[in-house]
Amino acid sequence: KEMDEVGEAFLPGDCFWDPLKIMDGATDRVKRNMQERELFNGRMAMVAVACYFFEEFTSHQPLILIEGNNILFEPAYEIPFVQEWLDSIFESRAPEYLYQDAVKI
Repeated sequence: KEMDEVGEAFLPGDCFWDPLKIMDGATDRVKRNMQERELFNGRMAMVAVACYFFEEFTSHQPLILIEGNNILFEPAYEIPFVQEWLDSIFESRAPEYLYQDAVKI
């Protein structure tokens, strides 16, 4: 339903949806579309967490120990190709004193 059709009634996502007033100046239709998208994203996140619980329940082992899931729980900076990318970007910007005690390879 459009905002003008519901009057004073709250729709899902209405209550304190935009506390930072990011959507100020947008039309009611644009605001409503963004609310619907945000609700959908939240619901999909809940489904994803439910899938985690289901996977642990059916496999009888912690999710973090299931083969193939280790990359989900590894900090991004510890993944080799991410390390290489970060090094290539920030290596030239780091002060020399950070590399004084570094082992040369």
